[in-house]
Amino acid sequence: MVECKDCSNDALSGDNFCRTCGNEIEEHDVHTCDCGVVVHENDQFCHSCGAEFEGVEEVEETEEEQG
Repeated sequence: MVECKDCSNDALSGDNFCRTCGNEIEEHDVHTCDCGVVVHENDQFCHSCGAEFEGVEEVEETEEEQG
C-alpha cells in the first residue's frame, strides 16, 4: 500500500495522484517485491511469494529460551 506524503491517505497501486488531496504520488513511494507485487514499506515478508526483505534481523534463541 502506498501512502500520500501530504495527507497520509492510502493510495492504490498504480495511482499517480492522491484520491483525497490530489497531490502527485511519487514513484519512489511505491515499494515492490522482486516478484512484482506492491508491498508496504514496513513489511518484512512478501504477502504473495513469502520472500524476506533485506534489513530484517533474525533473532536467535539463547540456550535459556530453548529450554
